[in-house]
Amino acid sequence: MTSVGNASLGRLMFVGTVHEAEQALGALIESPVDIVEVLTMPVDRAAQSSGYVDLEPLASAHGIPVRRTANINAPEEVEHLRQLAPDVLVVVGWTRLLGAECSTFRRVAALDSTRPSCPVSAAAPR
Repeated sequence: MTSVGNASLGRLMFVGTVHEAEQALGALIESPVDIVEVLTMPVDRAAQSSGYVDLEPLASAHGIPVRRTANINAPEEVEHLRQLAPDVLVVVGWTRLLGAECSTFRRVAALDSTRPSCPVSAAAPR
């Protein structure tokens, strides 16, 4: 586990789909954090996300598994997240709201750069 201040970070799951997500993922890759998976949108949904960047090349170059979904709240996705059991969920530039079920699988924290006042929800189009 990586220590940050007084908190320990364990298994981190990264969720994102825009250019800010690529920068954040790159920074996390350079840190001693254990990124267990990157969740991103399918390539065929790129037109629905302003600033879309495919995170798979960056993640794959560092041996990080990539999962693609258009609906993080689908029952099969929620179950996958529970089984993955990340300690920390980092959301950067995800374009859909994360449902309440998605907040129950992480053990330590959910960090969302798009909605700092609501740490378990990603931004949704307004």
